[in-house]
Amino acid sequence: MAENKKQKGSETVVIKRSAIKLNPLNPKIHLDDEIKRQVKNIRKNGYLGGIVFNAQSGMLVDGHRRVKALDIIHKYDGTPETDYDIKVEKVEFDHKTELEQLSFMALGNSKADYNLVAKYVDDIDYRDVGISDEDYEKIHALAAEEVPDVPMSSFDDEFISQPEEPAPTYELDNTDTKTTEDIMLEHENKPKMTKEQVKGEKAKCDNVASNRQSNQDLYVFLTAETVEEKETLCELLGVQPTNSMMVPMKDILNLIE
Repeated sequence: MAENKKQKGSETVVIKRSAIKLNPLNPKIHLDDEIKRQVKNIRKNGYLGGIVFNAQSGMLVDGHRRVKALDIIHKYDGTPETDYDIKVEKVEFDHKTELEQLSFMALGNSKADYNLVAKYVDDIDYRDVGISDEDYEKIHALAAEEVPDVPMSSFDDEFISQPEEPAPTYELDNTDTKTTEDIMLEHENKPKMTKEQVKGEKAKCDNVASNRQSNQDLYVFLTAETVEEKETLCELLGVQPTNSMMVPMKDILNLIE
């Protein structure tokens, strides 16, 4: 019987907090309010683990918000007197793998399906999980409308995606009875293009591609972190917020000036 290869993964260990370095390259942004909610959650339910620690570099790979919350709970200030034990998932990553996993955990997070949250939002303390009063009203409205189970990733989708119109269907003309030999014969009888004609057609295609690229280079995409940010920008610009918006760059520049 062939021997089973050792499965890659982490090892659950308990180490001192002083052995952990917060990774300065962590792409995740943790606001003070988020850390406060994490503190409240740990005090209510206990620390549930999930901190990933790279033993080779001493850096955190995931769990910065939880570590910051635990620091507040234990009043850790970097001194031996305030040091404490912490359970981590220890890994052995080289620098490249550490950065790749750091990015994967930060950028690959799934977005919430608010249609599902609407089914139980009244059974939880929604403020404790980071849902604002304004978002609660929108989520609660989903439950009242008995929305079908269609995943919705964010409020920027205006909650319920409008059904797309079905693509037009066309019936094939069944009166064409040409055989493969007929088609090949027609192709052979077509006049052949000269080298100059081929170059001319290629130049036309290159011009179309160049113009398309030039038009694409004129676009700048802005991403709002919250609905409030989007509504504030639209209010300053004097436009009505919609799902996808196109705003002339001159309006943005005038606003900045």
